[in-house]
Amino acid sequence: MKPVDTCIQWLSVAILFCSLLQSSAAQAPVVLGSARIQGATADLETGLLLLTELSCVNCHRPPAAFAEWLPLRSAPDLNRMRNRLQRSHLQAWLEDPTGIKPGTVMPHMMAAHKAESRRSLALGLTKFLLSLEPFEVEPFPAGNGERGNRYYHEFGCVACHGPMEESTEDSVPLGPLKEKYTRPGLASFLMDPLKTRSSARMPRIPLTRQEAADLAAYFMPADTTASSVDSSRGSLAGRKAFRSLGCASCHSVRYQGAMLKSTLKSKALIVLDPMSESGCLSQQAQKGVPFYPLSASQRNALQVALQSVKQGLDWTVSQKLAHTLNALNCLACHPRDGRGGPSLALKPFFRTIGQDLEDEGRFPPVLTGAGRKFQPLSLQAIITGQGAARSYMVTRMPDFGSDHATRLTQWLEASDLTDDIPPTPREGDENNVGRNMWGRHLMGTQGLSCITCHALNGHRSLGIPGMDLAYVSRRLRPEWFRDYLIDPAAFRPGTRMPSFWPEGQPILKGYGGTGARQIDSLWVYLNELDQSRLPDGLERQGNFELKPQGRPMVFRTFMKQAGLAAIAVGFPDGRNVAFDAAKVRWALGWKGRFLDAESTWDDRFTPLASPLGECLFQWPHGKFDVQDSTGSADVQFRGYRLDPSGTPTFVYQLESIQIEDRMSPFEHGWVQQLKIRSAQTRTIRFEIAVAKAIQPTAPHQWTIDGPLPMKVTVSDSMPVPEIVNHGNGQALVVETSLPGNKITQWRLEWRVEWAE
Repeated sequence: MKPVDTCIQWLSVAILFCSLLQSSAAQAPVVLGSARIQGATADLETGLLLLTELSCVNCHRPPAAFAEWLPLRSAPDLNRMRNRLQRSHLQAWLEDPTGIKPGTVMPHMMAAHKAESRRSLALGLTKFLLSLEPFEVEPFPAGNGERGNRYYHEFGCVACHGPMEESTEDSVPLGPLKEKYTRPGLASFLMDPLKTRSSARMPRIPLTRQEAADLAAYFMPADTTASSVDSSRGSLAGRKAFRSLGCASCHSVRYQGAMLKSTLKSKALIVLDPMSESGCLSQQAQKGVPFYPLSASQRNALQVALQSVKQGLDWTVSQKLAHTLNALNCLACHPRDGRGGPSLALKPFFRTIGQDLEDEGRFPPVLTGAGRKFQPLSLQAIITGQGAARSYMVTRMPDFGSDHATRLTQWLEASDLTDDIPPTPREGDENNVGRNMWGRHLMGTQGLSCITCHALNGHRSLGIPGMDLAYVSRRLRPEWFRDYLIDPAAFRPGTRMPSFWPEGQPILKGYGGTGARQIDSLWVYLNELDQSRLPDGLERQGNFELKPQGRPMVFRTFMKQAGLAAIAVGFPDGRNVAFDAAKVRWALGWKGRFLDAESTWDDRFTPLASPLGECLFQWPHGKFDVQDSTGSADVQFRGYRLDPSGTPTFVYQLESIQIEDRMSPFEHGWVQQLKIRSAQTRTIRFEIAVAKAIQPTAPHQWTIDGPLPMKVTVSDSMPVPEIVNHGNGQALVVETSLPGNKITQWRLEWRVEWAE
């Protein structure tokens, strides 16, 4: 035996010994998605998931009906390992994979062998694998581990592997990467994992070479070089062991131009005895049989699945889809049909650039109805990580490969497309001239102001950086686009996207007339963007002052005293207000010029925007509370809608109580109109105003102390408010019982003594 072989043997033994010290008992395989399965069929679903994720069906041939849809998990391609992996790690891994990487889904192929036999077999396998075609080391730039740490926790790696310092039992273990790879080998793997792991359980996250180098530097602070190996000849014993142990059933290895085949004989899945105490389900290692340290629940789930295979399963397309989404761990990021989405522990790692869109923008979109939403080619491109449309998201959509993209696209369409979806109308101008013109106007600031929140063909929005609308015609189905615009909240609960066509009726008259034709006009305009003028509001150069003319302007931004979820409303007569959507309250009022969009548009990190007018004051508005609350009585913002004049009505929810809040200007200030609906009789408390001092000045009227003198007058339909102590000041409060299933309407008039 060569001296280098002896040293490597001892090093592999040392690695193995240290790993065994870390865990006295082998950890059960970690299979992503199993913890998400619940309900009456949990054991069956979990068992079927284990059949693929533990590669049972790679050896045990499944029935043809199952083979068509079970997403087989192929093990890594083992060609070109030399110069990419560390020899000492490879040998120790082959001797005891569960000891080196607790929770691995790779079985222990030599668990029943004596230690000396395991070492001999592992050494032969190592020499054989490293004698194959070498990996060509590509140069990478110098990596920065600090940046790599940030990328790991922001790009989406944590969805499967968990936060580095807080990995849970449901996270895929990374194992000792420093002992496994060379740094260029790891960087190359991260650039395209699908080259060696075609089943996409490790999908490809789009990375630049610098980002891959930074991630590799994070995992491997010190670079290493691959151990030397005599490549003049491989180990004949190792090649034979690769076939006889069954390694070739899962791993691809090309030798002398042909793929090696396994000589390990395995029964078909349908003839296996689910209750047998021998074979892969055995709790004790047996020669000639892969050993999995299964938990009792995993063993039981596999038995249930095997029994169901014998009886025959006829799964629907929706069930096949749900199974595959779970197996690929798509549901760690995307919810669908009430299942999945980021866990509480992972939510802090989903971020946006600037945090302007907060929760609505930082979490990946819901997959419910995705087959109805996207055009087929677009959906396939999305699943393969192409054409990212949400530039404000730090988390990146990975590439799951073309095979998964084709299958998932077909199943999503079959599950979500129904025969009752009406087509979009094509009435009126045959050449779309009128519709293009109407769509351009509706898009602009003199229309519905879509560009206030959405970028358009590379032109940044005037406000919050929402998705570029140029993607709409390339990605979405026109029927979904129509239905979404009519009722956005039905598709994405909690969205700040308003409905401009409530119940299909347009709030802005003209420009096509009907709601259907207006929406179709927007669709035509977006399809013809490259040959159309930009809408009003984007053609201006160098002047970002927003000037409401003719109708109110609603502008989402971030403001002093109104927060990062501010929604400013500018009125043509110069009486402007700002609503804090995070705290669900009116925050600011001022007179004169509205806002400058430059700080929102040009630089996400400039100081918060300030109103341009004068007589700025902080709104004295208090809050709503439910007095007979049985749980959390936090107010939930539910968006806003525009009336025909363009004035927004803000909607928020307080348990079973829905509140509609509309503020409109008049000569001396604003009129606030409230509509309150409760599903059952409830007692509600409304703090009308909070200030240092409040004095009654007339029936139903009070003076509110503040930087600007203000008077509030309440309608006769409201109960008479009371003045109560509130901290170091006072509050004007109404407490009343709301009737069930009836609308209560209140009107408040806010008069301000403007400084001349």
